[in-house]
Amino acid sequence: MLAGRGVIFVTLTVLLVQSRGYLAASAGGPRSETLLMTTTRFSGEVKVPHHGTTISFQVELKEWQLDSNEQSLKLPIKGFYIAHALVGAVHTQIAGKSETHLAGDFWTVESGTSMLVSIKTPQQAAILETLGVTPAR
Repeated sequence: MLAGRGVIFVTLTVLLVQSRGYLAASAGGPRSETLLMTTTRFSGEVKVPHHGTTISFQVELKEWQLDSNEQSLKLPIKGFYIAHALVGAVHTQIAGKSETHLAGDFWTVESGTSMLVSIKTPQQAAILETLGVTPAR
């Protein structure tokens, strides 16, 4: 009876991993083998009062789990966003500027700018959170 439960557990785990959206990401040049697991925590329209009118924004809160691969990957986010390192240390390149961000750090990425992210070995993984904000259509 326990063997049957093990098969069910493994099957459910595989289905959950596939449904959470593993992406093979590429940062230009040679193809990156870095895997990125993404979880959307919130996605919706937010309306903000402004001088007697209302301005609408599309807001998306995502969590990105990265593995320890030395190749950089480009987060597929469009528009302005705030990034937050939840776990681990990441190396970023934004508009040609390289920085290291530790757990607890916040930074922004302007609309039209991309961010390359990498984790240097021997660190195992890192988790980022992004809050993307774009004008609603």
